[in-house]
Amino acid sequence: MKKNKVYILYFLLAMAFLFGACRKIIDAKDLPEQDVRLVLNSVISKDSSIKANVSLSKSILSGKDYKLIDNATCELYINDQYTETLVNFKNGNYQSTLKGKANTKYTLKVIAGGYKTAEGSNTMTDSAGVLRIERFDTINYTIRRTTNVTYTFLGGGLRYRLFLKDKALEDNYFTLQPMLLLYDSLGHTIDHELYFYVSNIDNSQYGSSIKTFGSNVFFDDKYLVNGNEIPLSLELGFNDSSPLTSHVYAIEFVLYVSNVSEDYFKYIVTLNNQIQTNNQGTFFAEPVIVHNNIINGMGIVGCVNTRTISLGRKLVYK
Repeated sequence: MKKNKVYILYFLLAMAFLFGACRKIIDAKDLPEQDVRLVLNSVISKDSSIKANVSLSKSILSGKDYKLIDNATCELYINDQYTETLVNFKNGNYQSTLKGKANTKYTLKVIAGGYKTAEGSNTMTDSAGVLRIERFDTINYTIRRTTNVTYTFLGGGLRYRLFLKDKALEDNYFTLQPMLLLYDSLGHTIDHELYFYVSNIDNSQYGSSIKTFGSNVFFDDKYLVNGNEIPLSLELGFNDSSPLTSHVYAIEFVLYVSNVSEDYFKYIVTLNNQIQTNNQGTFFAEPVIVHNNIINGMGIVGCVNTRTISLGRKLVYK
């Protein structure tokens, strides 16, 4: 019996030596460096000037800022036809004389000496079809201001059900951004940003395709039948204790509903996932690769078509 224990001990020691001998410490300076490439970022919105930002990629170990490129040639192609060259406005920013339009394909090509030509394309779709909006608050959901000697508190919440039209025979990608507009007793807007949050209610039919980052909602029609309505139930809430809230007489809830291109949808979802993963600080977390649609480079060319929907003004109860 003792002899077996000795054999086991020798085996464990041998395995420990084997694995210890195979271990190799790699210094960061010994890692292979990736070739520097052009970085092209452009989000084209309907009725807004077409803009782009051009910079250079850098090593993940580099503590330097990104190098912005002002001497590049940034060409715009519409529906695969050359249209114009964007004008540089310094700090890597380029702008067209044209504005984004629906049902149009956009391509940007960036040419800079010493680097491969970077190119990205995307097509802007129609705006999201909003069929109707229903409010389904209970008596507990309202807007109220409370004032005492030390502070003024303004907060509350509203519940809405939004019905969108899902286009048949194509994939659809949506974003929803709620905003609050504040008004005083004379109807003038108050320049103040409130903390705003969104809670999803009874949206189990979407599976994992619906995500919330801060106050923004991202979802697609992966788990839905094309051509049907898309019901989206939301609880919209806010709270604030700034002195400015004492002047708020009414609040207008506004929804920015966007139909976005697939590439841009994947970009913003993976970017937010990466930010959340980095903030968690988990050493063994799976790295998140941000979506990229730039040939011979990095970045994103995406399209956004946004509709602004007002849910009406709500008076503040004291």
